[in-house]
Amino acid sequence: MKRRYSIIILFLFLIQCIDTGKKEMDVINSQDKVAIEMKFIETGFAHSPEEPLLFDVTINNLSGQTKWVIFPGKIDFTRKKEERGGVDGLSILQKKENENRIVLGIFMGTGGFQVLNIPPEAEIHLGKFSISHWDEDIHIINTPFSIEIIIANDISIGGKPARDWFTVDPLCSAKADILCENLVILDEIMTPDNKEHPVTINKEYSYNLYFDLKKSFTGQWK
Repeated sequence: MKRRYSIIILFLFLIQCIDTGKKEMDVINSQDKVAIEMKFIETGFAHSPEEPLLFDVTINNLSGQTKWVIFPGKIDFTRKKEERGGVDGLSILQKKENENRIVLGIFMGTGGFQVLNIPPEAEIHLGKFSISHWDEDIHIINTPFSIEIIIANDISIGGKPARDWFTVDPLCSAKADILCENLVILDEIMTPDNKEHPVTINKEYSYNLYFDLKKSFTGQWK
């Protein structure tokens, strides 16, 4: 009888160890990623049909490696992802105050996107970060939407590494806190043939951040 109880106790102990190990592994996995938080602030003023949506964005790179963080250039309620094309240019924006340096790359075209290159242990806050949407029939407050954010190791455009498109070092400071409206355009580069080139992303993982502004201005991960 004692032996039987011993076996049961040992079995329960092993289950607890496995469960504890799984929980610890989940914590480890959550600690080696890029953590991102976004909160909607307001709609901005635009000189075109594209209406900018302004967000507060906080990025913490817990991975220990340099990463590319990719945001959409705009929210498109009608075009499917597979219908999007490539990019035909890059606008480089920068803000530097002492060691507080941000370089934002805006790749243009039907497959356009915005990108930051962040170092290990980076803690970055972007105030009034803009993502536009273009649909006169959509009232953004009444229409739930999602934003996909991609974490990548490498990006290439037309076979050329994204880093080589920049005329300055794209790596941001490890610590930065800026208002995006203070970013200054440093340079604009177009493809040699003025045509869109295909984008290849070495994607590590991605997040879908869901917004329902009637309920909350803070995005929820889905």
